Amino acid sequence: MNKPMTGGLTSILYHDEQKRMEQQRRRETLDRQNSEVMRRTATRHDPIPDMKDAYAKVREMSSEDYPEEYKDYIRRTSGRCV
Repeated sequence: MNKPMTGGLTSILYHDEQKRMEQQRRRETLDRQNSEVMRRTATRHDPIPDMKDAYAKVREMSSEDYPEEYKDYIRRTSGRCV
C-alpha cells in the first residue's frame, strides 16, 4: 500500500532538491573560476632559441666591423680599447 505524499513531505523534498541544485551551481561556479585562475597563471614554456649561429657571428666579427657608436659604448662601459 503506497500512501500519497503529504504536503509537508513534498515541501521538504522540494526544498532539499533546491538546496542540492544551489550547491551544485556554486561548485560549478567555483570550478570555472579556479580553471580561469589556473589558465591565467600557468607558466608558459617557450622553446629556448638556438643561439649558436649568432654567437659564432659575434666571435667572427673583428673590432673594425663594429659601428662607431658601438665602439664608443665599449670604450665607456668596459675601458677596453677598440
